[in-house]
Amino acid sequence: MKRTFLMLAFVLFGAAVFAQSEEEILNKWISTYNELSSTKNYDGMISSFEACHQELPNWDFAYYYKGLAEFNKQDFQSAVKDLTAFTSKVDSVSAAYMMIAQCLNSLSQPQDALSYLNIYLQKEPNDKAAYLEMANSHRALNQYDAYTEDLKKVVSLDASNESAYRNLATAYAMQKNYVSAVESLNKAVELNASNSEYYFTRATYKLSSKDAELAKTALDDLNKAEELGKTDAKLYDTKYKCCAMMKNYDCAVESCTKLLEINPDDINVLYNRANTLYKIKKYKEAIADMDKVINHEKVNDKTKLNALKTRYMCYKSLNDAAKANADLELINKMSGK
Repeated sequence: MKRTFLMLAFVLFGAAVFAQSEEEILNKWISTYNELSSTKNYDGMISSFEACHQELPNWDFAYYYKGLAEFNKQDFQSAVKDLTAFTSKVDSVSAAYMMIAQCLNSLSQPQDALSYLNIYLQKEPNDKAAYLEMANSHRALNQYDAYTEDLKKVVSLDASNESAYRNLATAYAMQKNYVSAVESLNKAVELNASNSEYYFTRATYKLSSKDAELAKTALDDLNKAEELGKTDAKLYDTKYKCCAMMKNYDCAVESCTKLLEINPDDINVLYNRANTLYKIKKYKEAIADMDKVINHEKVNDKTKLNALKTRYMCYKSLNDAAKANADLELINKMSGK
């Protein structure tokens, strides 16, 4: 009996030693991975997997750490494989589902990404980052109603999320809901009043809205965008169209002049400026522009004919009968009369 108790004591002691040793090994690897992760040594985290798996074959977190490193190295295919292996055994770590979804979106698999995001949101129902990721998936799938709802959820969770308001405005614009697009950009402007693109984009939405009251304020936005440093062709082209729509012809001429400073050889802009100058009875200036259009080496017949007609009207208004008749002959010849 004494011998039996002695043998049992040795067995229990051996089991205790083994258990303690396994715990020490586990703590060693936890410490190792924490250090590698904190120093962003992702290659080290990946290369450590085999040794860790050999010592702790049932420790599923080794797959998590390897997947985390692959995610950070943008090896998305490998990350999906390892993180999926991890979540098949451990379903309590919500971050794993989020990373898988982000990988799948990066791999252009948005439908699969949505499946993992739904699991993640069951665990983290108020995470705005997840709704932003869902928005990416829905946009990739051209599901713009869902895309809009995702972004609305983001701003409901975070009223100071500037980029969400900007993207929400884009979502509304895609659905041609320009009034709501303007309202969303209003929020973005409140949060960042120095962003010239917000004013420019808001102006384009106002002009597209077919809302007369909104359209009236578009020029204010374009002027503000210019004041903040936006001085490219897109601004002045939009400003020309806005001014022409509002019959603000002096502003339209000024916008064309700015465009010609950027590209002096633009026939269409010359033609638009000439027509606008004609409307405000600046006939000599209009003729000078039409001369350039008519004699331009790249002018097409339609534009040339229309330019001749405007120049003819200018000469008539100036009572220059000889030049008016000469243009009329050219017009009749081009028209086949």
